[in-house]
Amino acid sequence: TGGKLHFGTWEQIFYGEFDGRRKKRVLVKIIGE
Repeated sequence: TGGKLHFGTWEQIFYGEFDGRRKKRVLVKIIGE
């Protein structure tokens, strides 16, 4: 994929922020074949 994210037909990333701006920790888990 040349270092870019490759999404299948039904795969997306959603991000929502509902409690105002705060410090956050982000965990990304990538599972490949």
